[in-house]
Amino acid sequence: MISLPVLNNPPLLPAESSSQGTPAGPRIEAVLTGMTCAGCAQRIQQTLQQQPGVTSALVNFATSRASVTWDDQRTTPKRWAAAVSALGYGIVV
Repeated sequence: MISLPVLNNPPLLPAESSSQGTPAGPRIEAVLTGMTCAGCAQRIQQTLQQQPGVTSALVNFATSRASVTWDDQRTTPKRWAAAVSALGYGIVV
């Protein structure tokens, strides 16, 4: 029998933001809903990456989360979240 370690992670919040951000701008971990396959995650990621002012976007199908970094002089979470909603997916930022 194989023993796996138990991870004691704190509960996940609907959205977690980094107060410090990165040199590229603020970063947020947004919760996504409605994804049914890895293709959905790829579609959301590509859409986020194409939004003006978004400097980085990574979507994880397994965790239903999107890590997004943006230039706060060029866009807001409300703007890029609207692009995800327009695809038919839910996003909590």
